[in-house]
Amino acid sequence: MSLTNDADSQRPTLDTASSLFNYVASKYLRHQGRLMPWIITVVTMIHLVWLHAGRQFFYITSPEVIEITGTSMVLVMKLSAYAWNVHDGITKEELTPYQEEKKLSEVPPLLEYLGFVFYFPGLMVGPSIEYMDYRKFTDLSMFSADADKLVKRRETEEKRVSVDGKMQRIEIPNSKRTAAKSLLLGVFFFGIFGALGPKFSYNQVLKSSWDDTSVLYRILFIQLSGIISRCQFYGAWCLSEGSCILSGLGFNGFNQEGYPIFERCKNIDIYRIETADNMRTFFDGWNKNTNRWLRQYIYLRVTPKGRKPGFISSQITFVVSSLWHGLFPGYLLAFVGSGFGVFSAQLMRRYVRPLLLNGDGSGKGVKVVYDVMGKITTLFIVNYLASSFMLLDFGTCVFLFSRVGLYGHVLILFPILFDLADGFKCVAPSSRN
Repeated sequence: MSLTNDADSQRPTLDTASSLFNYVASKYLRHQGRLMPWIITVVTMIHLVWLHAGRQFFYITSPEVIEITGTSMVLVMKLSAYAWNVHDGITKEELTPYQEEKKLSEVPPLLEYLGFVFYFPGLMVGPSIEYMDYRKFTDLSMFSADADKLVKRRETEEKRVSVDGKMQRIEIPNSKRTAAKSLLLGVFFFGIFGALGPKFSYNQVLKSSWDDTSVLYRILFIQLSGIISRCQFYGAWCLSEGSCILSGLGFNGFNQEGYPIFERCKNIDIYRIETADNMRTFFDGWNKNTNRWLRQYIYLRVTPKGRKPGFISSQITFVVSSLWHGLFPGYLLAFVGSGFGVFSAQLMRRYVRPLLLNGDGSGKGVKVVYDVMGKITTLFIVNYLASSFMLLDFGTCVFLFSRVGLYGHVLILFPILFDLADGFKCVAPSSRN
């Protein structure tokens, strides 16, 4: 048996052990304040980093080899979020509306907990789900129809069941059509990646046969490389979302016309991603459940009470995101670069955008140009940084950056350096307050 198979065969045992440790620790240390969730977050991250190290240095010789560390990545999100939910259930600290909604006032039974941990439709590639969402799914309270009796429901099956000891009317929507759409969409994106991925790979730019091509041509080429490379993630997440929708967990209410909405497990907003006008908007649409976890359980939790999250919280979050993805240097280059990209976009929005607005908040004519340039710049930066996410090796990533004139770093760093030189103070003195 190969080393890869040996390592993979141990993975279910390790994941189960990690899950049981989390359950015991959260149950018996929940009165230790924020210490308990931080212990669980750190321990599960160390476990994941150890698995990543095994992948990188011992039993996986190529970053393109497919293995199943992804299940452990999803598990880290579930376990750390669960620990914080338990903490929020007994803390006397003021909670945000989101924390109030997801808190757990008591530790659930072990069997129910393990059902949440190993919920199959989201096991392999996510999406990660919140425990309270899973509970409402299993006890059917998610489908309660009593909250809005005025809307005429469509495509639903009405039943009466016992929820928390009380008989309630529920309406279970028919999710087959929506799930089929996600399936077809996933197959479509996998088809695009399979047909065009090798031809438009970032690796093409590294070939010596490209030495005579212009920098501009290489820059334009990697825009296609970035778009095509994203299709593999679109495909995986569409299939995963479809499985959650088919099981029923993807349901999150009805629209005004009475049609069911299945967006609880939606992990991507493709239109938002491809038309983002800044880096933050891009990440709002990309891997949404992971970004929700990073925001709710890293970004906001590392920020001291009474203070607003800032650049330090943002960079810590991007470093955690990098470690969560793996130990390859390309991940660090991608996510730290993204952190600076978000900060750079914030500077532009803070100091330049107000100059393009009228007194009543409406945009001046030139703002259209600003918006279009924002979309183009964001896409160019994302496709530039995505190369390191795909290539992973440090030397290879740096070589590709040099092949395209380091344009992404120039676009990111220019506003930051301009701000450090007090350039914005001269251009927009009234905005700097």
